[in-house]
Amino acid sequence: MRAALGNFIASPRTRFFLGVVLGFFFLALAVRGVDWSEVWGGLQQADALFIALALMITLANISIKIVRWIILLFAPARRLRTEDISASFMVAQLLNSLFPLRVGDVSRVTVMGNRGADHGFVVGTILIEKYLDTLAFGLLTGLAVLILPLPGWLVGPVRSLAALILLSTLAIVFFSLNKSGVLGWAKRISQGFGGRAANFIPVNLQAAYSAFQSVQKTPNLLLAATTTLLIWLTALGTNQALFSALDFKLPFEAALLSLLAITAGLSLPALPGKVGVFEYACVLALGQFGIDQSRALSYGILLHVIVYLPVIVFGLLSFQFLQIKPPDPVRIKPDQAE
Repeated sequence: MRAALGNFIASPRTRFFLGVVLGFFFLALAVRGVDWSEVWGGLQQADALFIALALMITLANISIKIVRWIILLFAPARRLRTEDISASFMVAQLLNSLFPLRVGDVSRVTVMGNRGADHGFVVGTILIEKYLDTLAFGLLTGLAVLILPLPGWLVGPVRSLAALILLSTLAIVFFSLNKSGVLGWAKRISQGFGGRAANFIPVNLQAAYSAFQSVQKTPNLLLAATTTLLIWLTALGTNQALFSALDFKLPFEAALLSLLAITAGLSLPALPGKVGVFEYACVLALGQFGIDQSRALSYGILLHVIVYLPVIVFGLLSFQFLQIKPPDPVRIKPDQAE
């Protein structure tokens, strides 16, 4: 019974249904009692120069994310094309914004696997990305706790984050210290499949280990950490630029809390494009600094467009690029990273 219930909750259909329900629920909360004339007036009066600045910062944010992934993928060998990596990343961003269960990350593994990288190695780089971003989010949350009273609605996500960081770190330490044992266990498990499938798990697990070993080298680690820091700083810069665009006289703490609220909210199932959750997170965060709901919704709508417009445009262009570009037959072997 419990297994059946767990499978039902984890199924894509259930996640999609929950996303629709929660998306409309949060959207209703965000727009309830809103003065739409004030919302529209705020958008009309927004300073175009600061909107352009926010868009440029967002483009820089996306570029830095791509650079970080290039660093991680280029650690073992430099035969992958940067244009393939960039296009694959943008398609993944588009798919992740439209579909649940991180479909875009699966597409990254598939696309780059067809263009020269071992699938397990690509999975390893994505896991490194997620871990670095989780650590950065944790550090920013710790900073928020020190400089402002943490709202009650953010306490639960903060506790979940602390548990996630702890469990992720313990898992990394365990798998790092028991590499031979884990690989041996994977080999024994996969022997029952026979044929090519028997080598699939050990080979890709070894490739994933190679990704972690590559990033542990000091130059790669510093570059990955530096780009991660820049990613989160540019996200804060986008928030602050849009405060100026809407003439909000808000401190750095407001940009920080907005970023934390949006990031926490985006982890929930939602409508395609994160509609509803995104706007309500902005309303909650800015409400802590005396911004009324209508003005906060103007900010949420504008920020949502600034963040997702480049993802949609470049994601669609990248999809077309990957459709017409032939795959690279050269494959990177995991032992090249040793």
